[in-house]
Amino acid sequence: MKKCIVSNIGASGRWLRGMGGVSLLAGAWFAYPQWPWVALILALSGISGIAAGFLGWCALRAMGIRTPF
Repeated sequence: MKKCIVSNIGASGRWLRGMGGVSLLAGAWFAYPQWPWVALILALSGISGIAAGFLGWCALRAMGIRTPF
């Protein structure tokens, strides 16, 4: 059986995407009292970054767009 998602980023890219996701979640935590809609966008972006780091798969790279990491 084939794997559905094949890793297309290296270890440094996975780490950067994961840490970026964690920082976006932290930003959502602090933005929530003043701007709940901004916090929602930051939280969804953070979850996406953490998932990309965990899975090792980047949607931009899958579409052929070169990323630095």
